[in-house]
Amino acid sequence: MENILEFNPNFVFKDWCNDELIYLEDVENYKFYNKEVYHEKFKVPLSNVIGTKHWGYAGRTWLDLPYNMKRFHKDYNINSFLNFYKSDSFFNNDISYAKFGDNFFITGGNHRTCQAKFSDIEYIETFVTEHIFDQEMYGAFKFLKSENLNPEILSQSGKYYRFNNWVITINNQSFHFKEFNQVKFFIELYQKSKPNFYKKIYHRFFKKELNGFFREDEEINNLTGEIILHKLKTFN
Repeated sequence: MENILEFNPNFVFKDWCNDELIYLEDVENYKFYNKEVYHEKFKVPLSNVIGTKHWGYAGRTWLDLPYNMKRFHKDYNINSFLNFYKSDSFFNNDISYAKFGDNFFITGGNHRTCQAKFSDIEYIETFVTEHIFDQEMYGAFKFLKSENLNPEILSQSGKYYRFNNWVITINNQSFHFKEFNQVKFFIELYQKSKPNFYKKIYHRFFKKELNGFFREDEEINNLTGEIILHKLKTFN
């Protein structure tokens, strides 16, 4: 706390001071935030800034940062910062945030954000990238997991996009889907397929092996059979 009072002698301790900064990519279900909206000027509430993109500061508490960051000079204090904050120079260098839901993460301007929070500044209006959560895609993924279908989304970008390939495992067989629309078709088919004894016998003895990507016009009957067998084995 001594370093905080050195920066701002009138600062009153707040609960967030002991919070650790969260690394941006550790956001819950980060990979399903697959759309972005850009805001040239967005009013960012500093009380909702909870993390950073900077590896060196993630995992550290806010309390630890003043005078313990790279290039955080000893002559920095609330007075020098407020003068800087009121000047045009404050926004000349990149200061920006990423928005996930109601929370914000520093993507540029770690020093300025830290000083602003300990100067009791409530908002900074600047550039924000808003990341949009794909609730439909996440819901489909959760549903497939709940049905023991072991879904896998093939992506090398760190995010799950609707054009990514999917793999669904059913009866120890892997089914490949080119993009999310095919997965939605599979889920619709899965929910409509109702097992009975005669379907079980028919599909056990007359099914064909599926190879490559799913082709709706050619393989719907075989896939229906696999769904029925899976439901009979898993839930009966």
